[in-house]
Amino acid sequence: MLIETGSQVGDIHKYSAASIEKVTIEEGSNKPVKITVSMSESVGLFQIEEVLFPKIDSSQMKKYIELYAAVTENTTRRKLTEIE
Repeated sequence: MLIETGSQVGDIHKYSAASIEKVTIEEGSNKPVKITVSMSESVGLFQIEEVLFPKIDSSQMKKYIELYAAVTENTTRRKLTEIE
């Protein structure tokens, strides 16, 4: 087989996507929309920074969105960089 389909060391896309457990969209406290991403490992931040941020940033909705991320094993909540 010429193309390897299994994960390899450094396959951050696969590991970061697999760590995303839940995404909730609800009414925000400071802005109309609150998006919370729950993940099992901090490697999931890669998906938020490289996939979700660019989509929100290019959207006309960005000024209405609060974005939070939580690593569920640590129960520590971090508000990600303000999207302006």
